[in-house]
Amino acid sequence: MIRFVTGTDTGVGKTVACAVLAYRARTAGQKVRYVKPAQTGVKGDAPGDAAFVAAVAGVDAKEILRFDEPLAPAVAAERAGRSIDFDGLTADVLKHETGVEQLLVEGAGGLLAPLAGNREMADLASALRAELVVVVRPGLGRSTTPR
Repeated sequence: MIRFVTGTDTGVGKTVACAVLAYRARTAGQKVRYVKPAQTGVKGDAPGDAAFVAAVAGVDAKEILRFDEPLAPAVAAERAGRSIDFDGLTADVLKHETGVEQLLVEGAGGLLAPLAGNREMADLASALRAELVVVVRPGLGRSTTPR
């Protein structure tokens, strides 16, 4: 099973949610792996989201792509003079499904964050045929109706 963890925006708690899901699945006896297809906003070899999940949940955790700037992956790649091959990235993620019962895939930013060309995080989740987990901030919604 592949679970794609996304959120309403950046900083909403996707990585913490992934760590909790991974920990619970592992302690329930499942073999779990975590993958971050595109880590942004982490420079050089500084620890990113995968390092956090590995440390907290005790599972194998990997990053596939990394970009220094804290931007949507497509924008960060462009500014770094690189491009993201959507099909190649999808195939790379799927390789990590081998040998596990649950693959947790964490998106970057929100579900509609630009990933590659005209593709968004939602397109990656769809291409992976993943179950979607959406992390949101607690609280009541706001009405957009004028008062």
